[in-house]
Amino acid sequence: MGAVLRFIRRAGIERGLFEGRRAWLMLGALAWGLHFLNKAAGRSEVVVYREELLPGESVVLRREATPERRTRRGGRS
Repeated sequence: MGAVLRFIRRAGIERGLFEGRRAWLMLGALAWGLHFLNKAAGRSEVVVYREELLPGESVVLRREATPERRTRRGGRS
């Protein structure tokens, strides 16, 4: 998703401001707004592993089950 938003941000400036296309300007403004909201919220993409694959190699992505949350014993009354 990050690459798509980067493209829309750049295209919004190039096509919206420089070429005068209003729709691109609005998309660019929306993409920049999302960018700044993510920055303010502290969300950022982090690369955790990078390796070049040779022909015939593959990658398997797996999500381990998250441990269940413990519940409090003895409720409030």
